[in-house]
Amino acid sequence: MFKVENYIDRISRSREKITKAFNLEEVDEFPVIIRTRPYYLTGTNPEKIPEDYFTNPKTMMQYQLEGFAEHMDMVDDDTIPYLMPWLGTGVIPSAFGSDVKFGYKSDPAVSSRAINDIKDIAKLKVPDFEKDGLMPRVLEFIDYMKNNEYGIPVSITDTQSPLDTIGLMCGHENLYYWIADDPGAIKHLFEIVTETLILWTKKQKEIIGLEMDEANGLQDIWTPKGVGIWLSEDDDMMTSPKIWEEFVKEPVEKIFNEFGGGFLHFCGNPEHHINNYKKLTNLKGFNNWIMGDIENAVYVKNNLCKDKCFMICDFAPVDIEDYYNAIINKFDPTGIIILAEVTEEIAAHNGGSVATKRDRFETAKRILKVFN
Repeated sequence: MFKVENYIDRISRSREKITKAFNLEEVDEFPVIIRTRPYYLTGTNPEKIPEDYFTNPKTMMQYQLEGFAEHMDMVDDDTIPYLMPWLGTGVIPSAFGSDVKFGYKSDPAVSSRAINDIKDIAKLKVPDFEKDGLMPRVLEFIDYMKNNEYGIPVSITDTQSPLDTIGLMCGHENLYYWIADDPGAIKHLFEIVTETLILWTKKQKEIIGLEMDEANGLQDIWTPKGVGIWLSEDDDMMTSPKIWEEFVKEPVEKIFNEFGGGFLHFCGNPEHHINNYKKLTNLKGFNNWIMGDIENAVYVKNNLCKDKCFMICDFAPVDIEDYYNAIINKFDPTGIIILAEVTEEIAAHNGGSVATKRDRFETAKRILKVFN
């Protein structure tokens, strides 16, 4: 079984490379992190997924440990293992009353709204973390994982931004209609969700034993002290810069300040929000799943991330050599981290994805060969 002590020198080197990326120290090689078995299940062969992954903390931990053991033996990249108490993106919505569907060997997803009438917003209060929704299960999984004998740290669970969380709680159509109908009520909703997110994160860190400005791992990228949280901001794609500045900026800023700084995750082209992101004083990095758009990634680096770490992420594409050589030719490695996700059944292609069948480890080695 995997034990951290067997990889101390390798992990130390990778920590140094990633720390340099966040500190924007000049380097001549990219830190490259390749996911060969992510903690979530999308793209994984169902035959390899245990049926009780989301109900038994021992099963979840063993599944992730087996993935690390395979990966660290087969792939010499900059992965720094940590355990992830993964219950999907709907943990906070579930605590406010949304239903979450657990499909067969698939990731949980919000299946109903917690708020169906704007008048219900006034009734909301911060949930009880020990009783409401999926929160108690997350805490149970954290409590089990933190005492592992393998030396692997534990991360907080998935953190959707206030905007993404509210979209799940009331539905996107309602959210944008209600912004127009009663902006005061929506600002109050953002306040409640932001307070919940902060207190919920603190509760998890208290159990894990983390300081406020550290996180162990976020989206499979280890982060140094001074980066205490990440927020998924994928719903920015459907939000105007004006709405973002009025409703979203202050909550994000408050969260980042509470945890000593953080980074945003965004899938796709964030160009229309770059001027808003620049105003975030404690934004330490930007995690961009670029969907194959290397030219847009160059734009983001030049216009947002000159003074911030830039994480270029994607599913490993069909055309591995051409794709990653293009990245090498377009970017100086200073301040850059590369994340490639290799699954057995999904490959990136032409800005989308295609079904595939490929060996995870052979594909990972092809990627590393390009960078080496």
